[in-house]
Amino acid sequence: GGDELGRGVESGAQVEDRVALVREAARRWGATVAITGARDVLSDGERVLGVDNGHRWLTTVTGTGCMASAAVAAFCAVEPDPLIAAAAGLAALGLAAERAAETAQGPASFKVALLDAVYHLGPDDLRAGARVRELGN
Repeated sequence: GGDELGRGVESGAQVEDRVALVREAARRWGATVAITGARDVLSDGERVLGVDNGHRWLTTVTGTGCMASAAVAAFCAVEPDPLIAAAAGLAALGLAAERAAETAQGPASFKVALLDAVYHLGPDDLRAGARVRELGN
């Protein structure tokens, strides 16, 4: 029912009220919905979470959106609450991106470092480094 603003890393469009949009989309579709960005915003139609992990270089590497989807799917396989699973998957990829950026010198070296960081990320890392918070009702 709203205006389409674009998709993928090539999209420069910004949504004014991402909390309302993600909640309404989740209600309408009966699904957990995420809008990724500097802060990822997720909702199951009732609850809304924000994930503040990540790095700007994620937008410079083709395939990181697919990596995010794969991370969410992996967490959905073991966590029965789809909202928590989606937030954990996005936080994991975001945390790996933050770690990769510490040693990368640009997007090319970031891509390789990101794959290594995902490989080395463990449950204790995620517990200590995930920045997930509830957002306004």
